[in-house]
Amino acid sequence: MVTVRMVKTLDDRARDDRARDARWRYEQRKKGIFTKETEIRRAEGKHTASWRYNQRKKGIFTEETKRQHSSPTEGCAKGHKRCSSCREEKAAEFFHKNKAHKSGLSQCCNSCTSKSDKAYREKNKEKLIEYKRQYYQENKERLRAYGKEQNRLSVPQVTKNLVPGEVCKKCGGAKLISYGPEGRWTGCRDCKNSNKKEWSKKNPERIRENKSRDYEKHKEKRMAQQKIWRKANPEKRAVQVKKRNLRICKDLTDAYVRGQIASKIGVKNPPQELIEAKRVQLRITRVLREMVKTPAN
Repeated sequence: MVTVRMVKTLDDRARDDRARDARWRYEQRKKGIFTKETEIRRAEGKHTASWRYNQRKKGIFTEETKRQHSSPTEGCAKGHKRCSSCREEKAAEFFHKNKAHKSGLSQCCNSCTSKSDKAYREKNKEKLIEYKRQYYQENKERLRAYGKEQNRLSVPQVTKNLVPGEVCKKCGGAKLISYGPEGRWTGCRDCKNSNKKEWSKKNPERIRENKSRDYEKHKEKRMAQQKIWRKANPEKRAVQVKKRNLRICKDLTDAYVRGQIASKIGVKNPPQELIEAKRVQLRITRVLREMVKTPAN
């Protein structure tokens, strides 16, 4: 008869040691003897998960557990409710209405709801964009009709060039009156346009900054749209290119002059002084050509 002797590995020995230690601690706790670490934790009110589980089985709950599982209106003043997220007692006006709940209000307050909604939007940004795009394509006509109806109801309709009892406070003329939000009178349309032009003349740098910032923000989107339009409208694109080239040639822009220098002299990145000199030369050449074509009588 051959006897087989089982050899325990290091993992098996470590597991047996942990089990032996756990049994010893259990026997010690039954005798009321606790380790120093356990006594400190119990003094601070921190207990192990197994202790809390046994307490719950006996029907004994901590104050925090009672507060979390209590009714939202229990212990609150009249017209108040406790938020299930931040657990703060707030008035009913700080909760959205929700008929699905007994109180007729949502579980979380407005601030907690806005935080959770913001986190969800940041996490699912691409998903929401695709959903909105698809929804708009499927309901395009209905949404446009709804928008037109809302504009018609929100903005007063002016059928004539004069609104009864209204005179422009700036120019004093009886002209077409424009309205702002909630029917607020803002003045006649001519004065509004003139103010806009004056502001544009006084703030060219700010307008340039706004345009450049908007262009950088939507650069990829605009380039994709322009590419699609160019493929769908080749004839219109050819007319655009022709007009642009004529304008560049007529105005003698830096890009045009730089191209002339590169083609004639071979300098790809000329300094600004050379560009200005070449521009003067081109203007003189054009004036001489006009004089040759139209000789003096």
